[in-house]
Amino acid sequence: MTPFAALRASVVFPLGLMLVLLGPYCTTAVLAAPRHALPAAAITGQDDKGKALYLEHCKLCHGVSGTPPKMMVKRFAKIPDLSRPAFFSTRSDDSLMVVLQKGTGVSMKSFAEKLSTDEMRALVKYLRTLAEPH
Repeated sequence: MTPFAALRASVVFPLGLMLVLLGPYCTTAVLAAPRHALPAAAITGQDDKGKALYLEHCKLCHGVSGTPPKMMVKRFAKIPDLSRPAFFSTRSDDSLMVVLQKGTGVSMKSFAEKLSTDEMRALVKYLRTLAEPH
């Protein structure tokens, strides 16, 4: 058995199996990344770009439609429901930008290292659509 084959059998296969079994329940950034999301760079329109960014960075905690999954509500008692118009009625785009830039502490980290200012603006614009009647 070659050294790589031994490594694959002893480390890689069990790690892959663990990722498959625990992936839906894991909260680390690497494991929690969407599996089939389009990269935000592949989207051309501003609205589509905001949606792609939301699905890539926000969906896990805030849900596809802005309503956080029950598991996240249990874990983060103050997580907002972004599908409720009342949430946005008291918040300006600038205040939402500050949350993206600085985070909210332990429960939501800053996106300043992950998103450009233009990407944050596109994301804020998309966030507001979550509370609109469909």
